[in-house]
Amino acid sequence: MQQGLRDVGARVITGLNEGVVDSLHSAAGAVASKPREIASLIRHHFGSADNISVLRDGAEEAEDRASAAHLQSSPKFGSDEDCSSATSGSNGMTGAPGGPPSSRGNTLERGHRGSLDMLMQELRDTQTRLEETLESVRSGYMKECRLVMQALQEERFRCERLEEQVNDLTELHQNEILNLKQELASMEEKIAYQSNERARDLQEALEACQTRVSKMELQQQQVVQLEGLENATARTLMGKLINVLLALMAVLLVFVSTVANCVVPLMKTRSRSVSSLLVFLLFAVLWRNWDAFSGHTSRLLHVPR
Repeated sequence: MQQGLRDVGARVITGLNEGVVDSLHSAAGAVASKPREIASLIRHHFGSADNISVLRDGAEEAEDRASAAHLQSSPKFGSDEDCSSATSGSNGMTGAPGGPPSSRGNTLERGHRGSLDMLMQELRDTQTRLEETLESVRSGYMKECRLVMQALQEERFRCERLEEQVNDLTELHQNEILNLKQELASMEEKIAYQSNERARDLQEALEACQTRVSKMELQQQQVVQLEGLENATARTLMGKLINVLLALMAVLLVFVSTVANCVVPLMKTRSRSVSSLLVFLLFAVLWRNWDAFSGHTSRLLHVPR
């Protein structure tokens, strides 16, 4: 904002300086050109500017002469012609040159006076024009000053409005920053609380998991121990069962050997073998028809007498 104000001030000062410098240049040109015009007019009327001093001295001498003649004349002369005639008469009496020189001086004096009057009128006109030029320059300068002051006033108002807007925006931003800080603090507290809660839940879950793992390990150890005991019992029972089977096999072998010992004598000869076979067949038939045989036998035994 300060840089913008500096730029605006620099532009205003530059424009003001340029306007004033241009006005002064134009006024200086006009002022410098007027003496040249006056000199050219004098040169036009009198032939050369070097003759101005001579003409001025001649005009002063003519005025002195006119004043002396006016003092020496009597009251009966009522006009300049009478004064000139009186002056010429006095000159004639004193033995000076006659009437023609005095009339030539009066003519020169009148011409000089007319030229001086014209020169004074031109100088007055030039002064009037210079005053008008200066007045126009002054009015332009005052107008530019008013415009510059108005622009500066507008810039000041605009800068004040911008400063108010900047202050409002700064205050708004500060309030927003404070609100954001408060929200961040509350969010940080919430996040810390939630993280603590989650950490506590995770700790509890880990403790529960560790407890379950410990229980499972204990159960596994118990199962292993039970399996070991069962295996030992099974091995013991298997040994006992094997012993029983061996005992039964031994009994069976004893029985078979006994039967074999009993049957072998019957199988030594062919007749013994046939008889043994017949007995065995008979025994099988009886065993097969034991029910009928037992019923027939019982009927035979219970026959009434």
